[in-house]
Amino acid sequence: MNINEKKESWKPEAIKLCEKYENLVSYARKEKNNPIEKYGEDVGSRIAKWCEDIESEFPEETKNLNEEGISDFAHGFNSGCLAAFRFCLDSSEIEIDFSDFGEEGKICAIEDAKMNFPDCNT
Repeated sequence: MNINEKKESWKPEAIKLCEKYENLVSYARKEKNNPIEKYGEDVGSRIAKWCEDIESEFPEETKNLNEEGISDFAHGFNSGCLAAFRFCLDSSEIEIDFSDFGEEGKICAIEDAKMNFPDCNT
């Protein structure tokens, strides 16, 4: 493995972990008790199914998010991990070209990451 491959080898795992913590933070914010009553059949059933999928994929983590006495800590931990992984991934780029978004200009990615940290944008 050459030096450039080593520099980039962390990104796939960081992306997976970022996705994990995005799901856990979103899960903690979802209405899990009777979502069909709150949102109606269509949206509520999709929320319930999504929550079941997350509980199946991350049983220990979701148990902690639902357990009184540790749920606040678990949610804070997950939010902190999400913010940290997003910071690392966002700052790993050299610069961001806003023309991709229909705007003019470029910004150094590390500066953009600093401006957005610790916002989880969820």
